[in-house]
Amino acid sequence: MLKKILLWVAVIGMSIIIFCFSAKPSQESAEMSKKIAGKAANIVENKITLKENKRIDFFENIHYFVRKSAHFLEFAILSVLTFYLAKGYRLSLKICIIVALSYCIVFAIGDEIHQLFVEGREGRVTDVLIDFFGSSVGVGVCCLFIKLKKSAKQKHS
Repeated sequence: MLKKILLWVAVIGMSIIIFCFSAKPSQESAEMSKKIAGKAANIVENKITLKENKRIDFFENIHYFVRKSAHFLEFAILSVLTFYLAKGYRLSLKICIIVALSYCIVFAIGDEIHQLFVEGREGRVTDVLIDFFGSSVGVGVCCLFIKLKKSAKQKHS
């Protein structure tokens, strides 16, 4: 029972975190991701030397990668939490997959619609696709983990 409650809290908490990130105006959101991109760019620039015009392009590419990776990662985490929440109700593997992916795609679409009302933000179909890809990978990792765990149990039996 406690495990289910904790999973409910985790799914709702992760959903709120994603919503809060999306509620940030574009300038604030960009500043946050540029800090991370700047740190990554500095690490790479310590290893290689770039001409000034290439530096700007390089930073923009890293910045884009950071932003899209955030989409992927948040929804991978959300799908794992949702998958295990569904599994806690002793649903079949197939139903757990459907529940997790359905929740994540509906939430991703809603999140992009929400961004249409945030200053400087826009809803993008490509972001929904990235979110769904992250969700699919998260669920895939869950299925792989279950398969490995089941295989290990069979070997020890």
